[in-house]
Amino acid sequence: MATDTPTRKSQANTEQALITTPIVLTRSKPKRRRKRYSKGTKGLQRFLLGLSDATYRVTNSFTKGFDTFNDRSKRSRWKRRDGMVRDFFRNASRGFSDGIDQFGKAPDELARRISTRRVARSFRTLTPFAR
Repeated sequence: MATDTPTRKSQANTEQALITTPIVLTRSKPKRRRKRYSKGTKGLQRFLLGLSDATYRVTNSFTKGFDTFNDRSKRSRWKRRDGMVRDFFRNASRGFSDGIDQFGKAPDELARRISTRRVARSFRTLTPFAR
């Protein structure tokens, strides 16, 4: 019986230590892999990636514009009789505004993909006396 008591005390101490010890969780970011291209195709691949992003933005702008128009027309319809017809131009302009907001970001997707070094180099070759 005397041997049981010390093990119970040590077991109680370890349980107490487990309860009071803080558990620290750290989340490590996954290492981002570098995009690799074949020699000579990097510019074309980056441009095509920008083209697909720009196309996505354009289609997304139409979706956002029509969604806004649809939501506002429903709200107008429920507010009063012939509200959808009365507020047509106001709702259409709001939808167009939301759509154009997204549409305006599309050219930037293409422009970011074109290397400025290549543009500057071709400009220098076209104008040899402009230094």
